[in-house]
Amino acid sequence: MLTFVVRDRQPLLCKIEGNEYDVRTELTEIGSIVLEATTRISELYPQIRILCKQIMPDHLHLLLFVEESLPVHLTSVVSGFKIGCNRKYWTSLAKLADTEQRGEEPPLQAAVSCTADFCEAEKTDTKTRTGLWEDGYHDRILFHKGQLDTLIHYIKDNPRRFVLKRANPELFKIRQHLQIAGMFFTAMGNIFLADYPQKAVVQCSRKLHQAEIDAQKTACLNEAANGVLFVSAAISEGEKQICRALREAGHPLVILLEKGFPKPEDQNYKYFKPHGMYFEACAAGKLLLLEPAKEVYEQAEIEANVKAKIGDIPHEALRYRFLALNAIAERICTEEGEDSLAELADTEQRGEEYIEISEYR
Repeated sequence: MLTFVVRDRQPLLCKIEGNEYDVRTELTEIGSIVLEATTRISELYPQIRILCKQIMPDHLHLLLFVEESLPVHLTSVVSGFKIGCNRKYWTSLAKLADTEQRGEEPPLQAAVSCTADFCEAEKTDTKTRTGLWEDGYHDRILFHKGQLDTLIHYIKDNPRRFVLKRANPELFKIRQHLQIAGMFFTAMGNIFLADYPQKAVVQCSRKLHQAEIDAQKTACLNEAANGVLFVSAAISEGEKQICRALREAGHPLVILLEKGFPKPEDQNYKYFKPHGMYFEACAAGKLLLLEPAKEVYEQAEIEANVKAKIGDIPHEALRYRFLALNAIAERICTEEGEDSLAELADTEQRGEEYIEISEYR
């Protein structure tokens, strides 16, 4: 799979309207240029078959199947595709500039109305213009059985996920310094799950046999049906199976992550979203993702819990951090969450609207 991102993530390619049950995608003129350029790939290189494509407002997904050896490297194919897009993109913007000078309605109004500053230099300065796409591209090679169908579904489902995220911005916002049980976290999802009255930890030894995992899974599903919220780092295979079963059954979850979010300075920070069933659970208000702050791993109580199990090892060691996540999960479940609403003060200081708890419960 290849992914191409519009420079500065500007939404130039299409507009997406509707809701999760009725999604409508309308290509802009630039989007139509990109669509035409994708068809040229197989015309120029018949060894390549495009299995799936999806144009989004600020990026393009292409799933390619190379059936025979190519006469050139794939990077040359990508370069040619980008060059073809840029030529018609610049021509289109030149026409737009001419149209505006005549005082007529621009043909790209849907896209350019929100990106005028971005387009101005591209229209007028041929020396500094940089083209439609960001440098490079993202690629992913499929190796395993079942990946193809999963990826095709992911690509085709992009517009629906787009409208879901847009409809629930508070649930997909990365929140810094959320305080729960005396610990600070980076978080995403329904923060009010932290105040759930009944919480329990999903924790399985790696030594458990499948029959034992299945028994624990059944017990957890029964407890969840009776109002228990489960918290887990989902590290071992047993923990992953149980958390997957809880998500599939529609029960809320709190998941602890060792490294789950990009840093604020990362260019993809504001575009981050969870994938797969985590995305669906997040959109439904049934998921809270938590990444502990570095200082949490160094707290005396957490350190003592880990030390009692494996002795002294560095905080940076992966084994330490995994055991610490389990200790953090236990603390979230055993301590009252009276300080979790510290997020309220943080939100009010930023002048943002706070979410009423009734919205997601």
